[in-house]
Order: sequence, then C-alpha cells, then structure tokens
Amino acid sequence: MTPVPPIANNRRNFIIKAAAATVMASPLLVACAGPAQRIVEHHYGMSLELAALPLPEGKVVTLDRVTGQGIFAGRPIVEMINDAPAQYVETRSKLWHSSPADLLRDAAIKGWNASSGRMVAASASTSRAELKLDLDLIGIGFDMNGAGFINLRATLSTSDRKVLINGHYDATGPSAGDLNSSVLSIEKAAENALNALAADIAAAI
Repeated sequence: MTPVPPIANNRRNFIIKAAAATVMASPLLVACAGPAQRIVEHHYGMSLELAALPLPEGKVVTLDRVTGQGIFAGRPIVEMINDAPAQYVETRSKLWHSSPADLLRDAAIKGWNASSGRMVAASASTSRAELKLDLDLIGIGFDMNGAGFINLRATLSTSDRKVLINGHYDATGPSAGDLNSSVLSIEKAAENALNALAADIAAAI
C-alpha cells in the first residue's frame, strides 16, 4: 500500500475536524439567531352610525350592487400621497378584513336599519327590489393629513327602471395622527356621504 504523504494526511485531518466542528456549531448558530420574526397583519372592519332613513312604512331600499374600482376594490388601506397627479400607496400590513365595498354595503344596511328602528334597507337576497340602490366605490382611504375620504356614485331606481337619483357623493373626515384614527376618519367620511344620500333618497321617495 502506498503511504500517504504527511502534508496530504494533515490536510485530510483538518478537513474532517472542520466539518465536525461545523456540524456541532450549527445548533448553536440557530439558537443564537433566535426564532424568525413574525409578520403581523392588522385587519380593520367598518361600523357606521347613520341618520335615520325616513321612508314610508313598507318601503325598503335594496342595495343591489356595491362595487369597488381599481385599487379600491382590494383590501389594503390606501393613502393618497399626491393629488396632482393622483398618487396612492397601499399599506400592505394594514388591511380591511373584507373588501371595502362589502364592508360599506353591510355597514350601510345595519346603520340605516338601526337608526330607523325597522328594516328600511336590505341586501338583494333578502328583499324584493321595489327600490334598487347601486353604489360605485370610486375612492376610499386617507390623505397626507390622515383625513379619511370617500367618493361614491349612487344610482337609485324603481322596479320599472325609473331613475330617481344618479349622482356623486364625496365626503371627508377629520385629520388624524395615526392609522387607527385615520380608519375612524374614513368611517366618518362614509357616514357623511351616506347621510347626504339618505336625505336625497327621502326627498326622491
């Protein structure tokens, strides 16, 4: 058998010892690194306190369609950082827990019924469409001052397709210093817009 040269033998011993040391040190390295940082997402709902919708007894407004457009159809809470041209950023870790269009529909139905003391608004699945209300959510979010805003287009029509209302309802809320307060400001903006719409609905009926 050919003898192993001393230099090669020393090199082999070094490699074996280094590999063993690496294996032994691996758990220590993992322990020192600590657990992976947890990604936290915050999810927000929408609750509205609305003025009464004074419709005649038996009249029900059906929210037949509530839709969002563009980035406002998604769940991230949007901040407007420039208005000329309009520029927005999405807060990826701060989300609506459902689409803002769905939240607005459910909050409007609940808010109007609660303040009116009876059912005056319903979803399309629970009411015959005597009066049909369509809402297009063109914009919802907060601006550089933390103030909430909402831009709605509303169409109210009868079962025979007579259009009673077709207009825009834009509103803002107070300035705010943090995201939680900005979400409350968005809710205030939504209340202002829907209260203006309710007044027009009552007048149209």
